[in-house]
Amino acid sequence: MSARTEKALEVLEAGGYFRKALETQYKGGEKFMMRLRDSTGAVVKGVGFQTFFELKDLGKLQYRECVRSSAYPEEYVLKAE
Repeated sequence: MSARTEKALEVLEAGGYFRKALETQYKGGEKFMMRLRDSTGAVVKGVGFQTFFELKDLGKLQYRECVRSSAYPEEYVLKAE
């Protein structure tokens, strides 16, 4: 596993989660972004889609329900063992 993946696992074990949502860019336009958030909701820098898919392929993540909105959010947490 990469260092980013190990960092992400630490955050997820402490109550963090991945959130994919549509975000408005600075110069306009919208883009889907995958963010790792810690237990307080703060964004963890340097972790994104690549780390998410690495953990998903390892079978470490599970989908969780979240409030629906115009940003089309999806949230994933560490799978209970």
